[in-house]
Amino acid sequence: ALDELCRLSDKGVVELDLMLTADVPATAEREAHVRTYEKGTVKLTAVFEAAVGAGLMSAPPGAGTAPGRDTQGWAEANAALTPQAAYDFSLGAALRAIGFTRRRLRVHGNWELLLKELAEGHNVTTTYTSLRYIQHMLAVATPTADCLSMIRDHLREALRRQVDGSLGSVESQMLNSIRVAVMTLVCVCFQHYKSLDESEFRGITESMPPIVPAPALSVSLELFKALQRDPSSSASLEIMTKEIISAARACFKKNRAVLIGDARTLAVNNKDLVTQLYVCIGNLCVTLRHELDTDRTIMETCSFPSGFSLPLLSADVYCSEVAATLQDALDTCPPSGPPSSDILDCIDRSCDLQASASLEEDQTRASTLKLNTRHIFQPHIDGWIESSRKRLEARCSAALNSKGVSGNAIDDAYAAMDQSLEGFERIVTRWPDQAMALEEILVGAERLIIHKIAETVEHLHVGIQKDDEAGTIVKPPLSRKGAAQWMNIGRMKEGAASIAKRTAQVSNAVSKRFAMHDRAHGGMPPELAAALNALKSMEILRPDVGARLMEWANNGGGAGPELGRRMSEALGELRAHYSGYLRRAVAGVYSCGPSLRSKLRDADAKQDVEPVVAPVVTYIESIKSTLERKLPQRRAKVGVLRGLWDSIGAEALAFYEEDLRTNSTWHRRVLASAAIDIVSENFSQVIRESLGHDVQDKDLEAPTSIAKLQAFNSSTARDSVQLY
Repeated sequence: ALDELCRLSDKGVVELDLMLTADVPATAEREAHVRTYEKGTVKLTAVFEAAVGAGLMSAPPGAGTAPGRDTQGWAEANAALTPQAAYDFSLGAALRAIGFTRRRLRVHGNWELLLKELAEGHNVTTTYTSLRYIQHMLAVATPTADCLSMIRDHLREALRRQVDGSLGSVESQMLNSIRVAVMTLVCVCFQHYKSLDESEFRGITESMPPIVPAPALSVSLELFKALQRDPSSSASLEIMTKEIISAARACFKKNRAVLIGDARTLAVNNKDLVTQLYVCIGNLCVTLRHELDTDRTIMETCSFPSGFSLPLLSADVYCSEVAATLQDALDTCPPSGPPSSDILDCIDRSCDLQASASLEEDQTRASTLKLNTRHIFQPHIDGWIESSRKRLEARCSAALNSKGVSGNAIDDAYAAMDQSLEGFERIVTRWPDQAMALEEILVGAERLIIHKIAETVEHLHVGIQKDDEAGTIVKPPLSRKGAAQWMNIGRMKEGAASIAKRTAQVSNAVSKRFAMHDRAHGGMPPELAAALNALKSMEILRPDVGARLMEWANNGGGAGPELGRRMSEALGELRAHYSGYLRRAVAGVYSCGPSLRSKLRDADAKQDVEPVVAPVVTYIESIKSTLERKLPQRRAKVGVLRGLWDSIGAEALAFYEEDLRTNSTWHRRVLASAAIDIVSENFSQVIRESLGHDVQDKDLEAPTSIAKLQAFNSSTARDSVQLY
């Protein structure tokens, strides 16, 4: 029976016999029957909460049964009950009669009238009756609006009289004990300010309450202000702060247990589940951000004491706990690079929580919020970028080692550069300065390619010397200094101006020796042609990769003027190397062809121009097929053609200037101008055929020497007109 179970529970563990019944089918000896037998015992601990006397304070006098005749103060001792004692027993009888519980607190009907007449007839003060009634309520109190409202209403007069100094000594003692108990109940409301639910028997729910904030929170704040002499004092705010911080920690632990659970343990034991851990942490950040929004709603709805900020306290707790959770996850289960979308989602959600919490930062506080997602993830971002750099360098080296410096190798290298940026778009967009580290690995890869290209043509950089006795070609010993004298090998990183200066200082004698050596290859060794193709391909492919990085940074607000400087430096170095190789190629191709200047010298002054320029035109046609075979990169081919065009024009210009100095007749100058016009027309035609629809006006512009010759020609014509 329940009464017996209640009696046994007072001793602690309850041990009950476990009796089982079984239906036994009929047999020849006995008909069907039910058999009951003892299976064992069941041990349990039972806790029963009485309706009265089991709350925040013990039940007041009169809460139990009527006193026996041996009770002190009974009529048998020839002493009548005091009016307060009589009221206490009457109030207790009334509460028992109405079935007073935590959900049935109000005395009504005849009992209400009887207690009122008894108090008025025997001069029991209203303050006493209210305080005694509060004591009964506190014995069964719950953090609900109805209970707290009744306590507030009955407590109001006693607090007013205490301020006025008209409260009796007995009532003062009662009020002091009640004040402590009510503050305890108010603190319970603060500890569970997001879990208060009027529909629950205990007033607290484990799930999401239907109304946030609950009505009980507003009433508890009124009680807090009424019980504290100065609700805005540091001592009062410290009480509330302590409870709110405890509630925020409990909220975090509950959400962490639900959303993360055993994900950390599973990730430690199985690396394949590491990503799932960060998915759970990201979900936790989203939930806490919603909790923070709820705290703002509660703060706006309820009337908290001045100087108190509920979202600020909860944000501080959430941020510190999330920071510790992230740091622990990164220390025990660091994610590998490049970061996956799930890891980036976790970073974004942590940043969103940080941004939401930063709205509550108090400028007067010495400390700031404890969640700094950038600081937490920065070492790992650096590691991801470093691993990306190593993979990029390995892929570039593999492509160059397997395919040489051909166009396919350069395409593979820039495809690897583009792929090395995968996974970093959202990081750069959020923190644009991270683009500078990525720019560094791209520039490093480009310098690696330039260095590999230079190594392929390094043996061509040595000047050719002729042994007068044997008549053979002799190469001087190769040294790093000598090797860098022509083609810019030198250091891996060198300024474009320095490279250009050194290449411009090459003597004509060295150039001529190079040209002699290159005649065997039609003026352009295969290594040199491959270098020109590779460098021009780099110049064409690199803008797309750099523009992608710049776009990300600009979407995040820009990384400042420093971003792009390294890429510009690398472009200058690339162009300086290309210019050196191009001058070498032009010199070789030019040296293998006929000299227009010598043809003009040997020609008769009044001779037709076609026979004079025919060898040069034939050479242009022949070199066209050679360049198409050796330089599949069309822009590199056009570069050599324009260089050759400029060199032939320089010959004509030199002849023109020489003829002017000798003051000869104008026939030779006209012959030179006509010859260079034919040559220019042929070069323009070859360039158009090479570029097709991609040809531009600047590709067909006359080189500097041709333009100068044309200027000479026009000025001479003007002088002749003025003369006549």
